[in-house]
Amino acid sequence: MESVSDKTIYQAVEILGTCESVDDVIRQRIRALVEEDITVSRLVDFIAEAFGLVALSHLPIGEDATLPTAFSAQDMAGKRRSFPMKDEPIMAEAIKIAQHIFDNGPRHIFVTNARRSAIMDVTNNFLWEHGPSALEGVKVGLSFDLPASLYDPEHP
Repeated sequence: MESVSDKTIYQAVEILGTCESVDDVIRQRIRALVEEDITVSRLVDFIAEAFGLVALSHLPIGEDATLPTAFSAQDMAGKRRSFPMKDEPIMAEAIKIAQHIFDNGPRHIFVTNARRSAIMDVTNNFLWEHGPSALEGVKVGLSFDLPASLYDPEHP
């Protein structure tokens, strides 16, 4: 797994925060920051979810609702495997950056990144359909289209 510096993650946050959707041009700009194509996917996916999680953490979504502490990736046999968030170094730094931008701005960078979050989208749709009290006791999860071998090379 390619290591990504905090500076590179921040640069990706800024690039991703300038556009509502991630097209080939945006992916190429991020690709210029890293060596591997899979790292582009990691940056795009985990940055969006980090911003979504920070946004959700500031909403009154119910005392018993649980934000994810793990994510899943697919192994070679096609099974989903769960990994702790700490296994993805981009996530930890992206959450710190998201919280800093939430507190200090620029607001448009925060909003644009959070809007791409799948967990934010699912939660928003659920809230519209069922109301905030329906989230009591709900546990939400994150699933990525990434190979499990990135996080457990001995058991791909």
